[in-house]
Amino acid sequence: MNYQEKHTKGFISNFIKSYWEFENTKKECSYEILPDGFFDLIFEIRNGRINEISLTGVWTKQIKISIPKNTRLIGVRFKLIAAEYIFKQSIKTLKNTKTELPKTFFGAQNLPIENFEKFTSSLSQKIQYSLKNINEIDSRKFDLFQMLYELKGEITVKEISESIFWSSRQINRY
Repeated sequence: MNYQEKHTKGFISNFIKSYWEFENTKKECSYEILPDGFFDLIFEIRNGRINEISLTGVWTKQIKISIPKNTRLIGVRFKLIAAEYIFKQSIKTLKNTKTELPKTFFGAQNLPIENFEKFTSSLSQKIQYSLKNINEIDSRKFDLFQMLYELKGEITVKEISESIFWSSRQINRY
């Protein structure tokens, strides 16, 4: 079993926490996923081909998964704001879900799956290009999620509201 993770930098880091790769060559591997406030796009690779692409939601409970022998996973760990701006979905539609996507999603059939660095670079370019077509991103949403991800301890919606100049009611509705 091999695992590596690559954190993002620059503008794209507002949407993506990291890319990761997990390779299981020995025997079926079982483990549990703990809630972490992110959701993942996972490319499952077997026999040198993409076998499945899935979007796994924001988990609110611990879940058990198994990864078959001779399976390689490449994942993108997205921040919550990406649901709206990259996937055009609300966060609640991703809650505790796993959705299988077409094998052509993000032009996956043309991505260099044999090399993690090239794969992440190519996918980053595609995602950044899709973000350029967005007319305007509400900076309060960036500030909200930045506060939540950097949070150490508890904070109230009222305190967040006062910090980012967005009403408590609007934050709760969002």
